[in-house]
Amino acid sequence: MKTHGGGWRAGDPKDGDADGAPGRVLDGFVVPAGVLEDDADTLLTEYATNTRRIRELASQGVERGWFGGLSDESRRQAQEVLRLMARTCVLIQALQGQETVARSSTPSEETIGDLVAMELAGHSELMADEW
Repeated sequence: MKTHGGGWRAGDPKDGDADGAPGRVLDGFVVPAGVLEDDADTLLTEYATNTRRIRELASQGVERGWFGGLSDESRRQAQEVLRLMARTCVLIQALQGQETVARSSTPSEETIGDLVAMELAGHSELMADEW
């Protein structure tokens, strides 16, 4: 049985998705039959990596700068946690065969979804230094 570091093991492949369609359980997620095995593996690996990084960053102490405000490093780490959490939500949706923020090889800025997708891919200054 394969795991991706989340502590779960693959379930019974006869399990279906919420609509009763054939699917499989991987790392605790019911993955619809329409999601390819390689895609699911890639998504689960990134999910586990993000989860580890979120835990690592969230356990860091807050550094204070001048006059007691947040240091640039603490601000950067908090922004990274938020980005990773948002990306993890997108990964879970993709594992469920849904995408509310589409991945694109050609970034654009036509919709809010485009801006968010660009931010999650590291191609945007949407969250840069503003709180």
